[in-house]
Amino acid sequence: MWGVMYFSDTLKNAYKNRVKYLYTEKNTYTGIVLKDDPAVALIQIKNEAGVFWWTISSVKPEFEKIIMQKFYQEIHDYYRNNLGCVQLINANNWKTADANLLFDAERYSNTSSEVLAVNRYNDPGHVGENSGWRINPGHYYVGNSVLFEPHKLPVNIKQVKGYPMLVTESA
Repeated sequence: MWGVMYFSDTLKNAYKNRVKYLYTEKNTYTGIVLKDDPAVALIQIKNEAGVFWWTISSVKPEFEKIIMQKFYQEIHDYYRNNLGCVQLINANNWKTADANLLFDAERYSNTSSEVLAVNRYNDPGHVGENSGWRINPGHYYVGNSVLFEPHKLPVNIKQVKGYPMLVTESA
């Protein structure tokens, strides 16, 4: 389903209906609708999803870039103009299947929003049972500190001029 929403009006409309309910229904505890709640600083259109991942390999990157940018612009405008959301909007924070070939196209497709974002991780070689998601007694790390390889720092990011950049997840 990751890439299908970019092409399917049915799924886009379902998404719009869902966020309309989410952002316009009154919170029973605060009496504030989410779109007006000052505690919400940022809206993210999609989390960890995009056509530049391994989702669709038969579409040329130039076409994918246009599809994603058009999709994010439409959804951004829906939040602003139809729902009246005043928060900053971020399109996506995911990575591409090939950073060397697709990173620039991914960032371009996200420029329909005010804020760009990315998830960045450095794996120092965490070893042990269930090491992919927690640290248990007896686990250890086998890699060098990122301080010995500064190019791997999560904040070492190629950025787009004129757009603030968030690192929304890091480890």
